[in-house]
Amino acid sequence: MNHKPFGGRIAALFLALAAAVLMASPVFANWCTHVYGSRHAYETQYDADGEVTGQHLTRTTCAFCGAVNVHLPEDDPNYGKDVALPEDCEYEDTVIEPTCTEGGYTIHTCVKCGGSYRDSFTDPLGHEFGEGETVLHCTCNSEGLTEKRCVRCGYHLLEAVSPEGHTPGEPASCTDPCLCEVCGAVLELPTGHDYETETVPPTCTDFGYTRYVCRICGDERQSDFLPPLGHKESAWIIDREPDFSVTGLRYRECELCHTVLITETIDRLYRSVRTDNHGEAAVGHYAVTVLFEKDAAPVQDADVTLEKDGSLTVVLPRDTGIDYADPVTVVVLLSADGSPVTDLPVTVSDSYDNRCSGMTDKDGRITVPGDGGSTDRDGRLTFGFKDGDKTFTYTVTVVNRETGRPIRDAKISVDRDGKLKIDLPDGVDLDENHRILVTVKGRKGEAAEGVVILMTNDLKHTAEGKTDKDGSVLLPSDKAEETGAKEQDKTADGTEKTDSEKPVTERHSAYLVGYPDGTFGPERNMSHAEAVTIFARLLSEHRGETVPNAAKTGFRDVPEDAWYAGYVKYLSDCGVIASSGSASLRPDDPITRAEFVTLAVKFFEQYGDGSETLMEEYAGFTDVSSGYWAARYIEDAAAHGWIKGYEDGTFGGEREITRAEVVTVVNRLLNRSADETALSGLRVTRFTDLPKSHWAYFEIMEAANAHTALMKDGEIWQ
Repeated sequence: MNHKPFGGRIAALFLALAAAVLMASPVFANWCTHVYGSRHAYETQYDADGEVTGQHLTRTTCAFCGAVNVHLPEDDPNYGKDVALPEDCEYEDTVIEPTCTEGGYTIHTCVKCGGSYRDSFTDPLGHEFGEGETVLHCTCNSEGLTEKRCVRCGYHLLEAVSPEGHTPGEPASCTDPCLCEVCGAVLELPTGHDYETETVPPTCTDFGYTRYVCRICGDERQSDFLPPLGHKESAWIIDREPDFSVTGLRYRECELCHTVLITETIDRLYRSVRTDNHGEAAVGHYAVTVLFEKDAAPVQDADVTLEKDGSLTVVLPRDTGIDYADPVTVVVLLSADGSPVTDLPVTVSDSYDNRCSGMTDKDGRITVPGDGGSTDRDGRLTFGFKDGDKTFTYTVTVVNRETGRPIRDAKISVDRDGKLKIDLPDGVDLDENHRILVTVKGRKGEAAEGVVILMTNDLKHTAEGKTDKDGSVLLPSDKAEETGAKEQDKTADGTEKTDSEKPVTERHSAYLVGYPDGTFGPERNMSHAEAVTIFARLLSEHRGETVPNAAKTGFRDVPEDAWYAGYVKYLSDCGVIASSGSASLRPDDPITRAEFVTLAVKFFEQYGDGSETLMEEYAGFTDVSSGYWAARYIEDAAAHGWIKGYEDGTFGGEREITRAEVVTVVNRLLNRSADETALSGLRVTRFTDLPKSHWAYFEIMEAANAHTALMKDGEIWQ
């Protein structure tokens, strides 16, 4: 072992004492700084082999302070690692914990010599940050900042947060850009439209235009407008033809687009219709107009009927007669296209029993009366002529006296002397065994006395005579007739009949007509106004009086301008009905059997003619007591045979009377009855709802047809 010099020991001792206080830091193992600025001056004391570890150690001792350092040589591969020290040192261990930035280790310090060394090195812990706090939020395109602090050492850190980047929304369209859903930045500009063009022509109702449609988005716009063409209306097109039971249908359409523009219902065909205030009526497929020839004034309320044989009959309204001074023209056109109907048989008659027949001409017209012509199937012709300043209208009837049959197709004309010439049809005899009865009536049905008749047949037999006070003449005449006594006015023994024995000719007007649809409605009821109208017409005609058109009636529920006001006023003035300022007629209410019979009896008291024969077998009705308000009138009517009750013995006074019952009562009251034989051959008004089997068929025929009747054991219609 080598020993230090003596002087060096003293110096070392001195320095050790001086540095005792400062030896806490291990740096003195290498260097020390004395208060005098002296430095360690290690010198090698000896070399020793590490016997414990087998490592070669170098032990150096500070010559200044005596600090001892034991370490491996620097060129040793294990330099810096823990080494085994000589056994003469006693060490105390100080553990230095690692920090966030510094590693940890253990310091071994010899309590004897102060030598020390380090081992058990650990890595720095590193900073431990929490989630931190956002200082600046990042956007789609700019960084954000997050502030973090170490939970151990408080180290402060600002950390950049990368931009999130844009979030694209809906893709760019023709008109809208693509935008960031977060910040709204425009990411892509609109693409713009890519239009295709189409030309749309105008229609009847819509504009024409050029249409632009985008291939991408379908956007559509229009420009270059052209106005609509407008509909081109067609003529009427019949969709369904009407008939007598079903309405028809017609329409107009556009000829260009075929849109239906107008639809109309076509009235079902009627067989019998009254003309309106224009004189027009539609029957069957015909449009009929009835006019006065002189001033083309329309004839209103004329009954126009299409007969089953296809002919047309026109019955002029009451008090409007056929007159040669003012002829009546009937125009017949097809309803469908307005074309004239030619060669259509038309018969015109009036309430005076005048009747004209003929065929429509090329214009669909017929004007009556003419100045002559041929008798119809009833042996009748109405015609007229002018003699100087006078105008005459006659209705001539030609009948075979022996057979009672009318002579058809007898040609009648007027010669220059005003005589009526009658040329009988071929095959008609004219001699004392085959005499012809000619009757001439004036315009209003009055007998035309003193008219000279010249008659000729195909064998050139002639006869001449003059009408008597009844307007009749029998040709050829015999001696008795020449002296003024007619055969029909003589009894069986040849003596002349008294006035009461002679046959009476009566004019029977139609007092109840049917409806425009060709029906009569026999089971329908009748209103008070209609009942009053019937009796007012009959009474005024019988007396030759005129019914006012409008009047104050004294009934509070009858307006002055009501269509029936004049008839109510007339019967009131005649005492048939009683009125006062507070009385009511109930004009629209159905009239009962008791009310009608009461009215009929009061009418008969004023009429003063008709059937007064008493029925002694009348025994009364079980439902009519002596205290019944109408008992007296019902008893009176039943006693005369005007009414009959029901099979159970009741009268049914409170029941509504039917139209069939009305005509039955009136006919019995007036002693009128239809000529059943004549009805089968005459052209009369008939009704679609009245079969011949109906119990009141003949009663209704009597009431609905104007006629002249020879009153001899019933009626013989002329």
